[in-house]
Amino acid sequence: MGILKPRTRPAALAQLSDEQIASALPALIQSSRLLVFLVDVERRSYAEAASMAGVHAEAVAARLHQARGSLMRRLLSTGRPRRQWPTS
Repeated sequence: MGILKPRTRPAALAQLSDEQIASALPALIQSSRLLVFLVDVERRSYAEAASMAGVHAEAVAARLHQARGSLMRRLLSTGRPRRQWPTS
């Protein structure tokens, strides 16, 4: 089974390997990366993820939508993650 749940993995991402997707996760901001991990990898509910991340449950859906979109754009633009530049 893939990193992203089959029902949430967009068809465009289905062609990519788990390794490609996993390699793109560090490009997400920490809060988004945590939610993707909790919901898509650990299969926690949105309510559980919200509690663990210290955010409102309504924010989980919005942040996951943004994070998944970011992953898709990053991976599908070249089929592999772009280079990350140091932030500090």
